Amino acid sequence: MEINQIKAVYQELQGYLSQLPPTKGSYDSIDFVPIGTQINSAIDELNTITEKNYDKFKIKGEGNYDSQYVYITTVRTNLGGLIDRLHAEYFEQENRPFGGSPQTVISNNQSQNQTLNLTLFLEIQSKIINKLQDPNLEANEKGFLEKIKEALPTTNDALGLFSLILTTANQLGISVEKIKQLFGF
Repeated sequence: MEINQIKAVYQELQGYLSQLPPTKGSYDSIDFVPIGTQINSAIDELNTITEKNYDKFKIKGEGNYDSQYVYITTVRTNLGGLIDRLHAEYFEQENRPFGGSPQTVISNNQSQNQTLNLTLFLEIQSKIINKLQDPNLEANEKGFLEKIKEALPTTNDALGLFSLILTTANQLGISVEKIKQLFGF
């Protein structure tokens, strides 16, 4: 077994992981064939070099035969697990790749998303409070803003907030142009 050959595959896998596109949600997917074929080929090479079996980390496509895809989070999870496994088995004396475990990255991303959501909610709430003080506000506009303000604490994320705004506007006959005017978009 040649440690340099293992290290070459180890770094190849890190390269694939670092080049994956960012995700907007847990169901974001990419075409299976280019990435899945390359990663699985690297795992086959690793199996041959080490005379071990790392097949549990292989990428499996979803969908029908003509159009297979794979969830980006699945690829990240499998690659992160395999890279951490190889680090523990062969390269423990070296620094961990990517400066931390995947859990640290996920926690940091969740924290950033929560901060972004909180900032967005506070900004919308502030705009609503300021607009409700406007004496020239029409009755339907005031009702719209009050409904949004009342439902704001029950909204979990930006998508839910935008859904709330659009649904409420539709129910009260508020146009998109009026929403833009009310919130200063």
